[in-house]
Amino acid sequence: MKNICVLFAFFVVIILYCMTSCTPVAGPVIEPPAAETAVEKPLFMGEKHNAANVECGGCHQEDPPAKGVATDVCIGCHEEYSPSNRSEATDLMDPHNSHMTYPDCDACHNAHKASREQCASCHGDLGFNIP
Repeated sequence: MKNICVLFAFFVVIILYCMTSCTPVAGPVIEPPAAETAVEKPLFMGEKHNAANVECGGCHQEDPPAKGVATDVCIGCHEEYSPSNRSEATDLMDPHNSHMTYPDCDACHNAHKASREQCASCHGDLGFNIP
């Protein structure tokens, strides 16, 4: 009986040694995702307008453009954002109908650089996707 216990203990020690010191066998090689899944950089608003065949002079109304675009020009195409379309009730999750009024579209929107979320200056990042 004593020989069986010694033999059993010997095998346990061998198995434990192998489990802690042996290098595991490598699994299958996983290929990286294909290049077509790469995320494209977002376009600035000026590039989006250009892609929609809106020429610079259509917004800037001067050649060469020297000043920013007036809000009235923006509202000419995007009248759904006109202050006259605001309701009395405010919606904190709709920056165009919130408790704050920004007099110019370019308070948030930029055509040739990254736009900015004015609401974040008080409320933190609300996750708005501002073109």
